[in-house]
Amino acid sequence: MEALAAEFDFDKAERRIRCAPHFLNLAVRAMMYGSKSDNFDELLAHWGDKDFVTEEDEQRQLSDAINELGKDDDDFGTPSMEEDLELETAPEHSQEQCQVPEIINAEEMDTYRKYGPFGKLHNIGIALRTSSQLLEDIYEAQRQTAPTEPVVAWIQNVCTRWQSDEAMASCALLKRSALNRMLSIIEERWISQGGKEQDRPAILKETLSLEEWKVIAAVQKILQPFRVASKQLQGEGIAGKRSTSGGFDEYFQVVEMLLDHLELAVQGVLLGENDDHVMEEVRLFDDMDAKTRRLLKIYIKLGWKKLNCYYGKLTSTAYVAAVVFHP
Repeated sequence: MEALAAEFDFDKAERRIRCAPHFLNLAVRAMMYGSKSDNFDELLAHWGDKDFVTEEDEQRQLSDAINELGKDDDDFGTPSMEEDLELETAPEHSQEQCQVPEIINAEEMDTYRKYGPFGKLHNIGIALRTSSQLLEDIYEAQRQTAPTEPVVAWIQNVCTRWQSDEAMASCALLKRSALNRMLSIIEERWISQGGKEQDRPAILKETLSLEEWKVIAAVQKILQPFRVASKQLQGEGIAGKRSTSGGFDEYFQVVEMLLDHLELAVQGVLLGENDDHVMEEVRLFDDMDAKTRRLLKIYIKLGWKKLNCYYGKLTSTAYVAAVVFHP
């Protein structure tokens, strides 16, 4: 692009356009996996290593801290959690012992991301993919827990697949009973074979606690609008509800909606559709301890920061013209 700009005398920055589903995915990945450039020390210096005293102070201090962080360039690098994350981990980072970090820094956040609830779901997917016995166990568990429902395959998060973290979380929540039953089947089989510690199946380390399921449910609610927006901006509408072409003229309103969504989420409130298709408030942090609330708020603000960065780049003539000339 730089060579073409020099040859044909145009501004390469002005001519650059971005794929919305791609940068929405980058915002989600910033939320879920962060980056080495995230300055947690600077962030914490503004609001301390404690849960917030008031919502007003919380919003102001977090906003100030995020605004002072530098804007990242487009991130096309290798993600921090690769597709083939090893199942075996060192004892000091055992999945069964991984807790919400007391101190927020890059190292602790990375450990929690790898060995916390989403790390466990990722490892379960790897185990299912590499063992026909485990695959049959999850199918049998589904037949036992929901005999009238179809057996479905596990959805794995993959760094190259847009919004796959939300898809994996949705699958896990849908088949939560079957997942717990599968782990019980595996444990019962291990015990019946002698129950020796050295023979304990590695997948049993991935058993999720009630608190970890709460985190998965909360994060899935945060990520769901990003999945819907990605579909919309690929031109996939919903018959009778939403028509879309995925054109540039839709970028602004969709990104603004997502920014508003994250700004509400950091306050612990989401807007969701109930069974009667009526919008209602959903409390995000109910029954969560202060450490977990604080951690999720950091996740949300990291996603907001990345998304706001790309929102600020929607200034080229192509986007403006798309809005002006749209019928």
